[in-house]
Amino acid sequence: MTCGAGHLQSYTGPSQVAAGSLMKINIEIDISPEELRKFIGLPNVEVLQTEFVKLASQYLDGATQRNEIGKIVSPLIGAAMQPWASYQKWLADVVTGKPRPQEMHGEEMKKDESKKDL
Repeated sequence: MTCGAGHLQSYTGPSQVAAGSLMKINIEIDISPEELRKFIGLPNVEVLQTEFVKLASQYLDGATQRNEIGKIVSPLIGAAMQPWASYQKWLADVVTGKPRPQEMHGEEMKKDESKKDL
């Protein structure tokens, strides 16, 4: 049904819709994050978040005074880079045509495993 200039035009069926055409519907909702959290039923973690940020800030302030920030950050960076290194290895294997372990059979698998021990 289409509204326009004070009159209604009725939709009579699929014969009026072109083959393969799609209908696009946009719904805009104006809601605050707090209202959405309550609507979905999530717990209020604002107090917990504030306390965590305060403790983390105190810990990092103490670490910077003791020049230990490198000890804190290096494990995080290493952990963040591990998936990237795995992806690079996988990509290199794909480009060079190296078979994945599940594609190897018999002797190939044993040779590959013996290389890991080196």
